[in-house]
Order: sequence, then C-alpha cells, then structure tokens
Amino acid sequence: DAVFEEAGDWGDDSNWRVAPSILSVSVRGVRGASVLHGLKDVVAASTASACHSDGGGVSGVLAAIGVPEEFARGTLRLSVGEETTEEQVGRAVEAIVGEVKRLWKEEGMKGM
Repeated sequence: DAVFEEAGDWGDDSNWRVAPSILSVSVRGVRGASVLHGLKDVVAASTASACHSDGGGVSGVLAAIGVPEEFARGTLRLSVGEETTEEQVGRAVEAIVGEVKRLWKEEGMKGM
C-alpha cells in the first residue's frame, strides 16, 4: 500500500523493549494533527508524548534520532493496552490508512 511506502521506521530494533505498548508512526506528506482530526471519533492517538504535548513543532526526540522534518510533522503516537484486541488494531490501521489517503487526495499528492 502506498501509505506504508511513505511511512518511516526510526530508531533501532531495541526500541520495542523500552516501550512495547507504544508505536510511533511517521507518514510523509501529512500533518499528524490533520490525521488526528479526521480520526477523532475512531482512533485515540496523539502527535506527541505527554511531555511534549504543547503542539510547539517537531519533537526534540524525533529530531535527535534523525527523523526528517517531512516525516516528523506526520508522526502519530499510538498506544495499546492489555484490553486492546487485534480487531481494534486492525480497525485503527484501516482508519489511519484511509485518512492519510484522503488527505493526500485533498492535497493533490498524486502517486501517494
């Protein structure tokens, strides 16, 4: 899927040990806040950690690990818990992919 081709994978393979219930997804060509707005009734997510929730630009952590700005601005932070089901994760993936594609289309981003 084109959305996954435009998604970034940052950090190293040890990251899952630090916070196995948190996933940071970066997509080029969208603003995370715009994606969240379109998902407000479907997926609970944020664009930053609680300590960086002031909305003041790109996270210092993302910048420090070398995430390019065009991806960092499209980063979503998702969390799961003990009660989260695979079905819920699947619905969240579908909703996020659909919203990113809608935004790309709205912005005229052909080929994405």
